[in-house]
Amino acid sequence: MTAVSSTKGFVFNYVARVDAKEITAKEFEKEYVEPRIPCFIDNLIESWPAYSLWTKDYFLTQHRETMIYTNEVGNEHCLKGLSDPKNWMGLGHFIEELDRGGNRLHFSRSHPATDILNYKSGLLDQIELGTIERIMPRNKFLGRGATDWDAYPIIPPYSPNIFIGGAGLSALPHYDPDTSHTFHWCVFGKKSVKMIDYERVKGIELPLMKIHYDDMLETLPDSLLRQLPQLDGMPAWHADLEPGDVLFMPSMNWHAFKYHDTSLATVLRYRSFSSLEGYLDFVAGVQTPLTMIDFHSSLYRQFPESQTHLFHRLLAAFPSIVSLFVSGMLKLMRLIVRLRGHRSS
Repeated sequence: MTAVSSTKGFVFNYVARVDAKEITAKEFEKEYVEPRIPCFIDNLIESWPAYSLWTKDYFLTQHRETMIYTNEVGNEHCLKGLSDPKNWMGLGHFIEELDRGGNRLHFSRSHPATDILNYKSGLLDQIELGTIERIMPRNKFLGRGATDWDAYPIIPPYSPNIFIGGAGLSALPHYDPDTSHTFHWCVFGKKSVKMIDYERVKGIELPLMKIHYDDMLETLPDSLLRQLPQLDGMPAWHADLEPGDVLFMPSMNWHAFKYHDTSLATVLRYRSFSSLEGYLDFVAGVQTPLTMIDFHSSLYRQFPESQTHLFHRLLAAFPSIVSLFVSGMLKLMRLIVRLRGHRSS
């Protein structure tokens, strides 16, 4: 693979492309999942109704009046405006606004009640999540499959969701803290992404989150290199996404996207663990269930019961009881892991 490098800074390599019909799940796990290497995947989702049905024109016409929640670019508290009518817009109208240079995006923190895939649209019925298992190591945790999202925030992954943005929009570097593997399908439009293995940037996340996408291929400032000399020559990846591309990003892959024109992408997540140890790593992160329960319950209370699942309604009605239950479950899990450690030693 050809490398593209800045004078001083990251060394970017272009990602490989694999064929889902020609690689086995064991091969994919060994070559990409375990070493945490991103790649494009061909022939993975072509059987989905959505693959042939979803086009820009389809969303402009068939979902012109499907209401979506939109956010101002750079608004870190994007979900606090749910009750503000100006933050809700028909999807087709929103796409047209972006084509005119609008400075908003559809970004919902993967909350089922505010994302178009899960919010009254019927679009999720046109996706077949089970096809991902063709190339991924299957796992279950507490009875939930690796793509089962309906128990989040207690058990990852996030729900499937959609990102929509206009030309010139870019996201600061970050990783998805639910620790899941990510399948990023570029439905229409063009975008690009820079990616870094999280293990390489662990412990230096905050300074990296201030680097703009456009600066990552340029010479990094001397002040930043003096603070973080390990960035000079650090291996990373670059990928340009065209309509139809599916990009696999390993668990906690550090990434930053940029939109080159109005683009819509569907993001599907596959839980990366099936053990108590893996779960405890997840809850030790920034999105521990004990933090997210109140956040999610407050949002679910703003939506009619007909638009939520039973678990979501329980979460909305009894967040303190759910938190108490989860707290007890975590204590039990930690005890079991400690006992296992004592026995093995």
